[in-house]
Amino acid sequence: MRSTRFLAFGSLCLAHVVLALSGCDCGTAPVSSCSSSTDCPSGQQCIDRLCVPRSDAGRVEDTGVPGADDGGACTDLRPRCGISCCNEDQICNAGICELDCEAPLACGSVCCDTGQECLTDRCVIECADETQRCGTAGELCCGADQACLRDACVDLGPSCTFTEECDLDEICEPTLGRCAPRGSVDVCEYRPPVGDFAPAVACRWQPPAGSRLASDDVVMTPAVANLTDDNGDGETNTLDVPDIALVSFDRPTDGCCTPRGTLRIVDGRCNDDGTMTTIATIDTPFLDNSTGLAIGNLHPAAMAAERAPEIVATIQNGGTPGMNGIAAMTSAKTMRGSR
Repeated sequence: MRSTRFLAFGSLCLAHVVLALSGCDCGTAPVSSCSSSTDCPSGQQCIDRLCVPRSDAGRVEDTGVPGADDGGACTDLRPRCGISCCNEDQICNAGICELDCEAPLACGSVCCDTGQECLTDRCVIECADETQRCGTAGELCCGADQACLRDACVDLGPSCTFTEECDLDEICEPTLGRCAPRGSVDVCEYRPPVGDFAPAVACRWQPPAGSRLASDDVVMTPAVANLTDDNGDGETNTLDVPDIALVSFDRPTDGCCTPRGTLRIVDGRCNDDGTMTTIATIDTPFLDNSTGLAIGNLHPAAMAAERAPEIVATIQNGGTPGMNGIAAMTSAKTMRGSR
């Protein structure tokens, strides 16, 4: 009799279990994104920017310590993040509580704005090309025609090989092959130690035979410029050897310092025997022997065929010094023919 009652009771329990299982609703409501619980349907709340079913299950008493329970949900009903409960302004990311930026990126203890990226826990501007990042803290991004020089984005000039190809306030930056402002480039400078200064004569100019040999005195300051095409590339430029232009006179005969002078063009190289080669001797027009000389290209830059520089000096009339402006002496093309 006792066994029958036990069997009946067991059957009743089994029936209750089957009834409970058959009444279970295993359907899952669609999950939607949210910013706050007001964005969620009735019966749901916004947790970690997702709408989830609202439930009081697992709620614990507020003890003042977030998540101070037996390992279930935190006091704000969110599940634990690893072993911790995140603060209200945090979300759980791979078991770690991070600042909830509601934006693409959290960076250390701050949220980056749109158009920024996180660089060593600092929000900085996004760079399409990281090689163009600049600034003391990487806060700048240089443009295509800029370079990062001295922690600043600097506008670059045209391509170059030599500084002479750049503007006067620019220098040819060798690693870039571009002209850059002089103030933005660290120029390599070597200052040798101070020692004995004992200059020695490397070579000496003397008039060539048969060319006003007695006119060998010079009281004016010679001018130095590239006047001849020494390398034969068809152009007179800084790739050639510099030449020296001077005005000589015969002091023992004519005295000093307004007699007739002779224009001399001398190769800047010293010969092995200590002499110098005279390229050209020009007696006309009448030059003041103490005159200064100026050398430059008097033609527009667009006239490529006239790039050779001219020599400009003052002339003398009737023994009275007169600054008559220009005496175009000769061009480098004429001097090359005289060499």
